[in-house]
Order: sequence, then C-alpha cells, then structure tokens
Amino acid sequence: MSSNSPPYGGGVIRMDLGNSQNPVQDNTSISHNNGIGKEQPNKVLNVQKPHLYSDKVYVFIQKRDEDGNLGKIHPMKIGHIFHKTLSIPNIVSISSVGRNRVKIDLKSISDANKLINDDRLIKEDLVAFIPNNLLQRKGIIRNVDTSFDEKYILENVNPSVTVTEVSTFKKKLNIDGGTTFVNRQTVLLSFEGNTLPTHIFINSVACPVEPDVHKVI
Repeated sequence: MSSNSPPYGGGVIRMDLGNSQNPVQDNTSISHNNGIGKEQPNKVLNVQKPHLYSDKVYVFIQKRDEDGNLGKIHPMKIGHIFHKTLSIPNIVSISSVGRNRVKIDLKSISDANKLINDDRLIKEDLVAFIPNNLLQRKGIIRNVDTSFDEKYILENVNPSVTVTEVSTFKKKLNIDGGTTFVNRQTVLLSFEGNTLPTHIFINSVACPVEPDVHKVI
C-alpha cells in the first residue's frame, strides 16, 4: 500500500441503493442534509422499510433570505403557513429548535417525504430536510479479518440489514525506513435508518455492533 494512504479509510465504499448488487467506490465528501443545494435531491426515508425508524418522524424547516442566509423563524408563523396557506396534512406538532430552525413532527414516513419534496415551500422561502441521524446510524464491528477490504465486506454482510457505507481503520507501520498503512480489525459501518442492529453476519460469523461514539475533547 502506498505511503500516502490515509490512516482512516482507504476510500469509502458505499452501496448504490438503486442497485443493491453494485457497490460503488466513492472518494467524494459526504453530503449532509443541512447543506442541501438547489441541484441536490433531498434525502428521504425508506417507506418500504418502516421498521428501520424507531423514533418519531420529523422534518426540520429553515427560512432563507434572498442571499441564501438563514433567517429568524417562529413556529407559530410556520404553523400558519402550513395550515392556512399550504394545508399540510398529518402534522402532530410544531416546535422551535433555536432561532433559525423549526421541527415538524408528522404521523408517518410518507408524510415526511412529501413535505420535504413539496415545491410550494420555495415560494415561502422555506427549506425542509430530514435530519441525518434519522436517515442513518453508524456502528463499529471488531475482529474482522484484515485481508478483507471495504468492497468485500459490503458485498458479504448478511442481506437482512442494509449497510450503505464501509470504512476500515488503518494503522501506520514503519518498515525498512518507509511508512505503510495496514488494516486494523475494526471496521466502521453505516446502516440505513436510525436503529442499529445488535449484530451482523459476515460469512456466517456473528459480529456484534457497537454504537460509533465520538470522544468529547
């Protein structure tokens, strides 16, 4: 492996959910919902797999001015727009999340998807998105054979769970005056939905899944 290889991940492997048999190499930066651009499609929930979502279904709303900056937003004003102007159905509650964001609790996954793709929001200078932590969760598995790369792991995880990304951890070795990076036995997985499985199987071997918890410095 090249001495220029990164210590974490040798390029992330992501599953193309449009064709689950074809994992694709993706070296681009990960896009998040709070950075939605005009040309970027909104991320939506998987209505075919409601069991993936254990928490309430909600959507965040932000207001943009002419320059694209976030503007102050009041939940009552949003409630007026949604109920009186747009007649948005199946709203459970509307609440404020800071000065620039409002949270909309909805009855179903389908309701959430319809809201973030409602073109009428543009006329109201509103942006809707589903929080990333509702769309996916990250977990860690250990004691993985270091000869397996990301593509192999993605292709051989048991099909009962949907793994969308695989990243291997690397360790640096100094050999004969040169530096190289090799796989550790720890692997980071991204799962569709906001719940983590207790374990997965790779080649019929059970691998317990731990939450990916970032240390607070």
